[in-house]
Amino acid sequence: MPPLIDSASTSTAPSAIGARSDAAGAASDRFEPQRSRFDFWGRYILNLPKSTWAIWDAAAVCLGNYIGYLIFQLQFPRSTWAADLTLVNAVVALAYVTSGVICGLYDTRTLRHRSRIMVRTLLTIGLAVALAYVVMQMLIYEIFSRRIALIGMVTFVAFSGGARLLAHRVIQRVKTRTLFVGCGNSIQRVVAAIREAEAGSIYDLVGCVMIDEPNPTHPQTALPCLGGIENIQPIVRANRIDEIVIAAEETLHPRLSRMIMCCLRQGCRITTQPNFYERVLGEVPVDYITPDWFFQADLDGHREDKAAVKRSFDFVLSLVGLIVTAPLWPLIALAIRICDGGPVFYSQKRVGAHNRIFTLTKFRTMQIDAESEGHAWSVPGDSRVTLLGRFLRRTHLDELPQLWSILLGDMSIVGPRPERPEFVEQLIAEIPYYDERHLVKPGLTGWAQINYRYGCSVEDAKRKLFLDLYYIKHMSLELDLIIILRTLGTLIVHPT
Repeated sequence: MPPLIDSASTSTAPSAIGARSDAAGAASDRFEPQRSRFDFWGRYILNLPKSTWAIWDAAAVCLGNYIGYLIFQLQFPRSTWAADLTLVNAVVALAYVTSGVICGLYDTRTLRHRSRIMVRTLLTIGLAVALAYVVMQMLIYEIFSRRIALIGMVTFVAFSGGARLLAHRVIQRVKTRTLFVGCGNSIQRVVAAIREAEAGSIYDLVGCVMIDEPNPTHPQTALPCLGGIENIQPIVRANRIDEIVIAAEETLHPRLSRMIMCCLRQGCRITTQPNFYERVLGEVPVDYITPDWFFQADLDGHREDKAAVKRSFDFVLSLVGLIVTAPLWPLIALAIRICDGGPVFYSQKRVGAHNRIFTLTKFRTMQIDAESEGHAWSVPGDSRVTLLGRFLRRTHLDELPQLWSILLGDMSIVGPRPERPEFVEQLIAEIPYYDERHLVKPGLTGWAQINYRYGCSVEDAKRKLFLDLYYIKHMSLELDLIIILRTLGTLIVHPT
């Protein structure tokens, strides 16, 4: 972790801060940013109207249809299929653009994440083909060639998906110039987290301003102090600030609203530290939220329509998973029996949705007497794990029986990791809002599992709660698909 105090910040004495407050021009000279060519083109791409992307997508799929007709319709005179091609292009292009709008493909934030580009492109294709099929064969009574549709899909992926991935590479160079209001513990935490994470390449942490007069007991961040809150307007102009982040400790300060609201008219985005932390890092810092966070989050995972879609998704995937992996089960069972002659399966009580206790079953990976001295956290390199068990854990084959729990409805494909009741009691007592992770079903994989290492302590459980709350707030079929794709990628690239 980078140091939270450096020479640049500690040398900012109260007198120096006052001097900067009186002379904002000095701050301007010192912090005037230099815009790069990548920054220029990145911002240009981010500001492209959605209609530009829609036209590009329509052109891509129309090109694919034209190629398909050239390949598969040459036996007919051009005058015969020209009219058909026009009709097909009109229907299919409209279907792709409409599906892109529905699936969020034209959301500017999509370009920030490769996984979103991939998932939303695939969702758009699936929905567009279904829409085009319905319109062509059931409303217009024309044949919708599957071969031509396939060529259109490939062309759409190549041109539309490829263009977005290229745009992603360019806009990754765009730096969002960020100014913090306050310098308390919440700001120290977010600064350290951003510098450790990939977000450090996206955000340029320019500095901070103070609301109150500084004193020797003020905590300092590893950021320069640019002055006081009364000078925030010239500081924002001089440093071309894109976003202002307000420390959690300062949100109710009486002087804040009057000074900060004027920055909205300068085009700045203004957000609080907890919301910034959540948006940038994909985590909810439980130390800096209140019950109001849950009220404002508008959690809708319990809505009947969404719950039904998620349950159907879980049922189908778990059933397919059980069928596909069925040949492996007897082989794994035989290997475990040969290894030490013990039982093949290992069952534990776990806490599920709404604190309901259920039985979770895995292929046994530990010694028969692993918990003869009581329950304990499983740690990396645990001596209780057998040689075969290490292989099963590394390949995650030990978790295959959990597909049965998903089929029964005790678990979901995606959700927080289910914990044992003994640990849950301890964690609820020590970690704020820990019990709220049981608002949803536990999962075979999840946002916390793909973004954080295997947990073996209270501190690890707290950090994973940050990620679990983010998932609970943003849970959707799209996010589930992103998590599943990233899980598969992790298993293929880093099978540990």
